[in-house]
Amino acid sequence: MVGDWDNDGADNIGVVDENTSPSTWNLDTNGAGAADISLQYGLSSENDQYYVGNWADVLWDGNQDGDGNGITWAVADNWSGGVVPTSDQSVVIDQPTTAGTIHIGTSTSTGSVVSTEKISFNSGTWTLAEDSSLLNGFDIGGSTFAPAGTVTVRGSSSWGASR
Repeated sequence: MVGDWDNDGADNIGVVDENTSPSTWNLDTNGAGAADISLQYGLSSENDQYYVGNWADVLWDGNQDGDGNGITWAVADNWSGGVVPTSDQSVVIDQPTTAGTIHIGTSTSTGSVVSTEKISFNSGTWTLAEDSSLLNGFDIGGSTFAPAGTVTVRGSSSWGASR
């Protein structure tokens, strides 16, 4: 399971171990490959431990399964479920190794985006309906960027002739 469990703008990975009693959910909050937080569930209702987080509707798989090109936003095979995200969906782009720059070369609308990969946007209009985080750089030129909420940008970025 992937989610921004601690609301720090970075998604984290969790694995459920149902071979323990009670079942344990191990969460890797820093991407180091080991559980940093372990929660137990299946206990009596007053003892269950609950965490809530920001869930993504669509995940970038960027050719991890061999069917996409790994860099183009508009290629459906780069996304979980084989479908490019739509205007009401939240998106997470977070590869365990650097995926390279992801290119948006056409108009698109998305609910929200949290990306740990660099994004380059150079044509059309990109509309974001909700707060988003571009955490490894954002290059924009010759296009219109239209976020409805707050966009946090970190990393090396460039802003060309755009609106």
